[in-house]
Amino acid sequence: MKWSQVDLKERKIILGESNSTKGVPAEIWINQPLCEILSRLKAKRGLQKVVGPNVFQKPNGKPYQSLKTTWKTCCEKAKVTAVRIHDIRHKAITDMGKKGYSLQEIAKVAGHSQISTTMRYTHLRAEDTREALESLGRK
Repeated sequence: MKWSQVDLKERKIILGESNSTKGVPAEIWINQPLCEILSRLKAKRGLQKVVGPNVFQKPNGKPYQSLKTTWKTCCEKAKVTAVRIHDIRHKAITDMGKKGYSLQEIAKVAGHSQISTTMRYTHLRAEDTREALESLGRK
């Protein structure tokens, strides 16, 4: 990702052309925590030895090619085992479902063109659906 794609004022990342057949949006909204992280990174940018166009770069200015090593180091430091980086996506999508967002809203955020894909990512337990059932009794 390049800094030219990041608009901190409008809080969005511009991907360019959207792919409507795959449901990939042309822009992704930046939430507050990510906005703060990107703002800090941008502020530190001038302190780097090599200032390149990439948001995440090595000290020599070249972009990272893979997250595998960084992910492995983070998991080791956190003493977490048997976790894939893709599990974060599953957790975020599940959390949106638990907060009551519709499958359509979640699919849009996740870039899923098929609701069935979103359903595979949403891991709700039986207890998570209790409030939905209880709300029927209150109407």
